[in-house]
Amino acid sequence: MVKRNKLKTVRRRADTSEFGDNNYSRSRTIRNENLLMNQDRHRARLERKAQKKLKNRRRKQLVSTVIILILLALSAVVVSQYAFSIDSINYSKPPVSDTEDDKYITSAGEYLAANPASRFSFLLRGEMFTQFMTNRHPEVAEASIKTRPFSAAELHLTLREVVAVWEGVNGREYVDKTGIVFSVNLLAEPSIIIKDENKLDAEGSAVASSRFLAFIGQLISRVNDSGGVGEVKSVAIPLGAIRYIELSFDNRSYPVKAQIDRDIASQADDIINMLKYLDQRGIRPSYVDVRVKNKGYWK
Repeated sequence: MVKRNKLKTVRRRADTSEFGDNNYSRSRTIRNENLLMNQDRHRARLERKAQKKLKNRRRKQLVSTVIILILLALSAVVVSQYAFSIDSINYSKPPVSDTEDDKYITSAGEYLAANPASRFSFLLRGEMFTQFMTNRHPEVAEASIKTRPFSAAELHLTLREVVAVWEGVNGREYVDKTGIVFSVNLLAEPSIIIKDENKLDAEGSAVASSRFLAFIGQLISRVNDSGGVGEVKSVAIPLGAIRYIELSFDNRSYPVKAQIDRDIASQADDIINMLKYLDQRGIRPSYVDVRVKNKGYWK
C-alpha cells in the first residue's frame, strides 16, 4: 500500500511538471511583451513631451522676434519724430504777397529747441505753441506742426484776416476782428480804411493807440456779422473828435457816431437797433449818435 501511494504521488508530480514549464514560458512571454509595450508607451510619451517642448520653444522664439521687431519699428518712429526738421509751411489761405517762410520756420525751431518734448506730436501743446508764434509774429492767428514719420515736418499757419487798416507816418497798422493789431499783412488788403482828419503824426493821433484800433476792429466785426443793417465801408476820426469815430455804411448816406470808451458789444447792439428803427419808419437823418448807452439820437 505504501509503495502504491508513492507511485501515485510521483505520477501526480510528474503530471503536474509537464504543464508547469509551459505555463512559466507563457507567463514570461506575456511579461516580456508587457514590458516592451510599456517601454514603447514610455518612449512615445517622451517623444510627445520633447515635441511639445520644441513647439513651445519655437513659439516663444517667434513671439520674442515679433516683439523685438515691433519695438525696433516703434523706436525708429520715435527717433524719426524726435529728429524731424521743418522744411515747409502750409497756409490756411494762400498769401497774396511774398512771404518770409524762413523766419516762421526759425521761430518754430526755437520753440522746439526750448521744449524738446514737444517734438513728439502727442506732447506738443497747441495753445502754448500758438501763443509763442503769435508773440513773435502777430499776423499769425494759429500755428501747429504736422509730423510725418521718416520725413520732414510741416508748419501749418493760419493768418489773421484784416478788418481795417490805418496808414500813418510810420507805416500801415492792421486790425482783425478780435482786435489784434499787427503791421504785416500777407492776405488781401482790406476795403475799410481808417481816415484821420486831424492829420496828426503817429504819436499825436488818437488812432495810433492799439486800444483804439482794437475797438474799431471788434466793433466793425460785430456790426457787419449781425446782418440786416448793411456793412461798414469806412471809418473816420472827425476833426477835433475826442475819443469817438464815425462809421459810414455802404447802403446809407449818413454816418454813425460811436464812442471808444463804451462797451463794444452793447454799443454794437445799440447801432443795429437804432438803424433798424430808422429803417422801419423810413427816417433818413443827417447822422446818428449812439455814444450814450441805451440812448440813440439822430438829426
